[in-house]
Amino acid sequence: MKQNILAIAVAAVVVAPMAAHADVTLSGLIQAEIVGQKDASTNYDYISRAQDSGGAVFNGGNNRISIKFDEKLGGGLKAFGAYEAAFNTSANNTITRREAYVGLKGAVAHVRLGTIAGAYKNSLAVVDPFAGTSLQARGTGGGMSGGRLGHSNFLDNVLEVGVNAGGVAAQFQWTADQKYDPATANQTYNYDASCTTAAPKACTKQNGAGLAELKYNGKAGKVEFGVFGAAAYTDVKQISTDSSKSDGHRNWKVGGSVSFANLTIAGQYENVQISQNGGTLDGNRGKYGILSLDYRIGSISVDTWVAKYKSDNNVVVSPTGNDALSFAVGGKYHFSKRTQAYLGYRKTDSDSSTKGTTDKKLYDQDAIVLGIMHKF
Repeated sequence: MKQNILAIAVAAVVVAPMAAHADVTLSGLIQAEIVGQKDASTNYDYISRAQDSGGAVFNGGNNRISIKFDEKLGGGLKAFGAYEAAFNTSANNTITRREAYVGLKGAVAHVRLGTIAGAYKNSLAVVDPFAGTSLQARGTGGGMSGGRLGHSNFLDNVLEVGVNAGGVAAQFQWTADQKYDPATANQTYNYDASCTTAAPKACTKQNGAGLAELKYNGKAGKVEFGVFGAAAYTDVKQISTDSSKSDGHRNWKVGGSVSFANLTIAGQYENVQISQNGGTLDGNRGKYGILSLDYRIGSISVDTWVAKYKSDNNVVVSPTGNDALSFAVGGKYHFSKRTQAYLGYRKTDSDSSTKGTTDKKLYDQDAIVLGIMHKF
């Protein structure tokens, strides 16, 4: 922990004088929340500050420090890269990883290598006005898929190729093979005998993964609109004493947004076969649909989303492992382009009507959230 903090401090000191050359920048985001939550699984009400680093604000946090560089190489070619570290404000005791990559780009195309956010989740903030807060739809919100090949976390050892021209943008990502242990969420690229002798489904081998996104943004008079489609595919092999079956699994989604006057309407539909952690096959498979509204009046915006999840599972594994209807509604006060306060209410109403479950309200959740967010 002390080494991580020291590394961030040293990096900040080094970046300051380099920023004068205009090709290195230090930026980030910091937010804090106080949340009143009622969780039906414990039948207990409590007030707490949300843990908000790398996916644990109930459903995923935004706090980060970013160091980015951009160097002109001549002939229209540039080198670019970034290093990001995530932290929390609830206890201020954790520094974790985010993106770390380097690449080359021209006028319409780019290539980059490293740890990168999956292309599948690029549209997260388009369809969810509360993305990155405890009011958001992913995770316990039950409104969209999670996992590295869904709307959460980051991909390691990625090769990404992208193009962007005339309002059309496309990204393709490929990751190397890896072994994944769902019990610890650890992943490695070194295979050993432990996986071949492990208990059934103790670990899996992911034979690479591919992700792609295609989107178009345009304008017709005073109306702005966008459409997108994305997919993720991986061939996952259960490594155990009783199973050697290898199956391809995929997620796909389509969606879009339209903005006119002070109103933005957005939504998406997704079909999910790759579950929460991306390495296990018995998680949050099913169909998700979400519709959101954002209405801005001066410095105040009113936001809401409503989502439906239809499970394909026969086992209870998580709050999104059951059919669910969920929504969030709230407001934001924008002090400036970089600072806002938000207040809202989120509810998840889950059937929990799966085998072995007698409490049909086991995964219901209510949350009242107050937060402040600042970008720098």
